[in-house]
Amino acid sequence: MERPSLLDAAWDNPPTSVPEPRPSADPARSFAAAQSLFAEGRFEDAWEEAEGARAAFASVDPLAETDVLYLLALIAQERGFLRVGEERVARAIAERTDLAEGTVPLSWYELHASLASANGEHATATGAWDAAVKVARSVRDQTGEGTERLCIALRALGDALLAVGNHARALQVFRDLVSEARALSAALDDPHAFRHLTSALHRMGDAHNAANDVAGAISAYRDAVVEAKRAAAKAGETADTLWDLSVGLNRLGAAQLDADQAQAAIASFEKSVEARRAFVEQTGRSPQALVGLASSLSKLSAALEQDGDAAGAQAASDEAAELDREAAAPDDSYPLTMVPPPIAR
Repeated sequence: MERPSLLDAAWDNPPTSVPEPRPSADPARSFAAAQSLFAEGRFEDAWEEAEGARAAFASVDPLAETDVLYLLALIAQERGFLRVGEERVARAIAERTDLAEGTVPLSWYELHASLASANGEHATATGAWDAAVKVARSVRDQTGEGTERLCIALRALGDALLAVGNHARALQVFRDLVSEARALSAALDDPHAFRHLTSALHRMGDAHNAANDVAGAISAYRDAVVEAKRAAAKAGETADTLWDLSVGLNRLGAAQLDADQAQAAIASFEKSVEARRAFVEQTGRSPQALVGLASSLSKLSAALEQDGDAAGAQAASDEAAELDREAAAPDDSYPLTMVPPPIAR
């Protein structure tokens, strides 16, 4: 992170001695310069230029000032000043709404929600994602495009609702997400679209679990496994399809274990282990791939233990421990950014 400037020190507890930013003589030029500096990664210089533009626009073009406030929020996010970024984008949204209601870009709501979530302000994030969903749906309904972005906003809104314990509304949102994701996967001849659907079904199962509805969770996770298999049939057994299948099987097995369906859970976890072995075969023995396989083996071990198969449980547990040890050994041939796909295991 860069060295904080004088302005940085004022962001949380502004001392009276810190001067106001000096307005730029040519705010449009300063704004363009700030955008270029931001693109170059010169965040502190970009901040100073943008603040000058904002101060000048405040009195002559308030609408343009909101665009600068959004840029300032992006700069603050990149520099790690998340609360500052949240304050700037919240101001941008509020002022833009007052000046020209209905013209706030979707990306502004998305940034506000992401920053609020990062700051642990789940109620604020929920409101921001709610607004993002409305805008995304409006754009999609007007243009016929943007369903994928709507799915992303719905998923984030449901996650935010789960974080504040609103299980009933989260479930409603995830049902909506499943419906939109099904339409997306049917409309696009792209296996990637199936990932939205399997992820949506995982989330719906999670919401049922959070509401102590194990039967509902099992149903949703089973549907996710079916969709993951369809994706694999369409695209082949790629790293993505194998991983998504294993995620659904692990969730299904855990729910089955909660329902005292040990034999069914064992079958699910065995299939998950099989999928993750195939994943390792495809991607190599990277730390992430090995840890993923170890995770499925540990879940299988727990199910076997619950079913009374101590020897089988120990064998699975021993293999998982060996994989964890291998994953922990340094190996520069597999950078941490490689695999697996960024989906919860």
